[in-house]
Amino acid sequence: MKVLIGVAGSIASYRTPELLKHLLDMGIDVEVVLTRGAEKFIGPASFEGLIGKKVHSSLWEDPMAHIHLERSCDLVIVCPATAHLISKLNSGLADDLLTNILLAKTNNVLLVPAMNTNMWNNPSIINNVKDLKNKGFSFLNPDEGLLACGEYGVGRLPKIDMIFYEALFHLEKKTFKNKKVLVTAGPTREFIDDVRFLSNPSTGKMGFAFALNAWAKGAEVTLIAGPGTPNSPNGIHRIDVESAKEMKDSIDGSYDYGFFTAAVTDFSLGDRKKGKPSKEDWLKDGIALERNPDVLYSNAAKFNKIIGFSVYSQGTSLNAAQKVFKKGADYVVTNNVSNCFGHSDTDIEFFDSKLNSEEFKEVDKITLGRKILDIIGDEND
Repeated sequence: MKVLIGVAGSIASYRTPELLKHLLDMGIDVEVVLTRGAEKFIGPASFEGLIGKKVHSSLWEDPMAHIHLERSCDLVIVCPATAHLISKLNSGLADDLLTNILLAKTNNVLLVPAMNTNMWNNPSIINNVKDLKNKGFSFLNPDEGLLACGEYGVGRLPKIDMIFYEALFHLEKKTFKNKKVLVTAGPTREFIDDVRFLSNPSTGKMGFAFALNAWAKGAEVTLIAGPGTPNSPNGIHRIDVESAKEMKDSIDGSYDYGFFTAAVTDFSLGDRKKGKPSKEDWLKDGIALERNPDVLYSNAAKFNKIIGFSVYSQGTSLNAAQKVFKKGADYVVTNNVSNCFGHSDTDIEFFDSKLNSEEFKEVDKITLGRKILDIIGDEND
């Protein structure tokens, strides 16, 4: 896959190299085109050091560059897109390399605006954005917040993570279109009083990676997110929960696929105490734990295919997988407790119902999610 990043003249352009790094980390080839205005804010060297090749800016270095670049790229992202560029593009004006590329590109263009809030809300810009959407251009609207000019309002460049997720959505083939997918993610918390709780170190990154990839592949995705699960794109239906019971009860309806990645706390306190009892009171009274409901087993009938996850420290990966298959899973992902929490990369073993397995070593979780979804999609097409 190849992405062309167009950079227009905005103070927000200093954040664009971070987007490049995200794309490069996923193995995506990147080309960069700077406008004359962009070069006033950020130099070519900032990008050339990352991509290892020349940045494009002049329309005259190669008279056919706009055609060659447009045809070689799967997606064009303009980040940031200024009011000036948006207005030129809607008027059909092409006086530099980037606008020539944008007019030649017939599909898969994502514009990420950044500008003063009064400019974003100006009727001319509103109409230009509306017209461009009708012409097939995609937009990721700016965030609300403190702007570089010192004013507060809508106009900030969106978080780079969100731009990256939108890029993945535009790049992926929609192999899960018309599929309903539910993902549980993160830890759960079981409060023993109003301050203290039982939990675990799960970050929710694994579940988020599967939700993100399923959404990028066209699925209708519901993410049941425990505390700390990363922020998700607007296209994912997200339900934030805290306890194991809340997670179990939030699963409603029927789904094609269920990915049960959440590290659900196994126990809760039957009689939660009010306030913050002293340590002495807790030691005197003791703690009586109750077993929490099994989220996967309790909801298995609602899914056509279930992918269970198991973290283990004793026994073998196969033993851990067999326990989850007994609950009704069709596939199981296992990983050892030594490298599963808090890391972007992980080692896992993936089992099918016949106990055939494939190992993935030192793979980042977003890539892992895409690969496993591809395997499952191919087997159930």
